[in-house]
Parts: sequence; structure tokens; C-alpha cells
Amino acid sequence: MDKEKELELKKLELEKAKVELEKLKIKEGLFRTLVLIVLTVGAGLGAVIYKTKLELVRQYQTIIDTVFIVVLTILLIFIAIITFYIWATIRKKLKEL
Repeated sequence: MDKEKELELKKLELEKAKVELEKLKIKEGLFRTLVLIVLTVGAGLGAVIYKTKLELVRQYQTIIDTVFIVVLTILLIFIAIITFYIWATIRKKLKEL
């Protein structure tokens, strides 16, 4: 009877570990999707800014370049922080399992 309970407990722990792994896979997929969206939007924005032939853009090109670089740097830092957090979470969960 005692061994049956231990076996059942181990099965439940294994199922819990499987569920945690599935959650981590979902987080990873969501993160990849968000990164691709951000990079795609950034690339599109950059293409529009650099390909526009408006006189206004030519007059203020230095300001636009500076703002663009600042925004891309902030996005890079934000993505790096999120990446590190997800990596640390996955590593922690895998050590627990």
C-alpha cells in the first residue's frame, strides 16, 4: 500500500514536470513571436524613414537618425532583459526538474 502511494506520488510529480515543460515551451514560442514582431516593425520603420524623399525628412535627418538610434537602443536593451529573464526562468525550472 505504501509503495503504491509512493508510485502514485512519483507519477504526479512527473506529470507536474511535464506541465511545467509545456508552459516553458509556450513562453519560448510567445517570446520568439514577440521578438519577430518587434524586429519586423523596426525594420519597416527604418525602411520608411530612410527611403522617404520628403524635404522635411531631409531637413531634419540628423534628429530623425538620433531618435531612431535611441529607440532601437531602448528596444535592444528591453529585449535583452526579457531574454535574460526567460533564459533564467527556463534554467531554474530545468534544475528543479
